[in-house]
Amino acid sequence: MGGSILRRIWDTMKPVPPAPQREWEVEPPPVWRRIWGALKPPPPVSVSPETLARRRRLLALGVAVLLIMGLLGGTWGYIKSAPARAETALREGMRLAAAGNTGAAIKHFDRAIAISPNLAGAYLQRGLALQSLHQTGAAIQDLTQALQADPRLAAAHTAMGLIFQELGNSEKAATELTAALAVQPDEEAYYQRGQIYESLGRHEKAIEDYGAAIRLLPNAPYVYRARATAELNLGDREGASRDRKLAFAIEHPGAENSQ
Repeated sequence: MGGSILRRIWDTMKPVPPAPQREWEVEPPPVWRRIWGALKPPPPVSVSPETLARRRRLLALGVAVLLIMGLLGGTWGYIKSAPARAETALREGMRLAAAGNTGAAIKHFDRAIAISPNLAGAYLQRGLALQSLHQTGAAIQDLTQALQADPRLAAAHTAMGLIFQELGNSEKAATELTAALAVQPDEEAYYQRGQIYESLGRHEKAIEDYGAAIRLLPNAPYVYRARATAELNLGDREGASRDRKLAFAIEHPGAENSQ
């Protein structure tokens, strides 16, 4: 009886035998094979030589486009900076010219013009520098170029007027100074034109220009002396004496006007 009880207990606890496999069922792969199947890399895809060549061409084209864009961006940035670079060269040239280093100044003006070929101020300053070296022909060329770039550049007209005055061409000199004054009233241009009128015997016109220069620059004794000369040439001794005294008072403030 005991054996029968033990058998019954065993029968209730022992695992159920696996069901017999049917002929149409496939036996599942083991666990390790299923894990490997999930983790293993995919097999390489077969690509034709034409496809590989096309991909290489596209890659090369993309790299070329990126390089060209980078170069164009850098070039455009450099082009955009041209005005600033030209102005820097111009200012440095003016500084050197003011210090008396005319040769080095001209090199900087050359650089400014090379960067910005229409920079009127660079032509003006180089023209003035060349004139100081008595290179009159080259100076006239630069000043002409400056006026072509900016016809209202009064300083270029004034400089041209002074050059023509030095060359003895009073008519051209007066024309240039008149053009300068039409753009911008300037005491130096009035004074220089007055000198030209005086040399031509047009004393009244000279006195008018000297007066305009004095109104702009009241403390310039040389203008009073020039007007005194013109007044004396017209027989106005009283006016000439008055202007000479004014010039003396400016030159010797506080001194007795005993001229």
